[in-house]
Amino acid sequence: GERLHVQRSAPGGWSQRRFQQRAENRWESNPVAVAQDVVRVARDVGARLVAIAGDVRAVTFLLQHLPGDVGDRAMKLVGGSPDSIAEETVREAAGIAASDTAALLEQFSDSYHADLAASGVPETLFALSERRVDMLLVHDDPDDGRRARFAREGTWCARDGDSASTPAPGTEVADGRLVDVAIRSALLGGAGVRFVPEHAAPDEGLGALLRW
Repeated sequence: GERLHVQRSAPGGWSQRRFQQRAENRWESNPVAVAQDVVRVARDVGARLVAIAGDVRAVTFLLQHLPGDVGDRAMKLVGGSPDSIAEETVREAAGIAASDTAALLEQFSDSYHADLAASGVPETLFALSERRVDMLLVHDDPDDGRRARFAREGTWCARDGDSASTPAPGTEVADGRLVDVAIRSALLGGAGVRFVPEHAAPDEGLGALLRW
């Protein structure tokens, strides 16, 4: 709000109630303005978590003024210092990410049995080349030195020796780290990318949910 520090005072006399009521009004009006900004930003970025910390009264007023679609994603933090608030926020966000990943891996398993998922390098790169990938699943090991070829223009990509697809005649082809090539092709094809742990990764650390 416009007033950063809001405190009730006890000046005594006939003015005491007026000063206290003014502080109460600011306590309630400031969170209304903050809530409007929170809602705007949360909706703009599609936030999955809205972490809130601060003065108990201000936090209570803020939560009261958040609409359902944003309030449902709001998390009241207990940390008091900036470091503890940061740690708690990271912990909550990591929990959401882990839950999302687990749900996505379960969907991948179901989709694979319905022929709507690709698993392994050849299948996944072929699907990426055809822009059929909706979500790329990848385990990114920093020591993974595998290579793949890709078209400088477009989504075509393949590993050396794979004959499932070839670039169009006259296509300028380059070489790059396999994981990076797959991510590049996914983004160019309008697909999402989800990094997954090694123990749950698709074959060869690469897979995809398909659009068709």
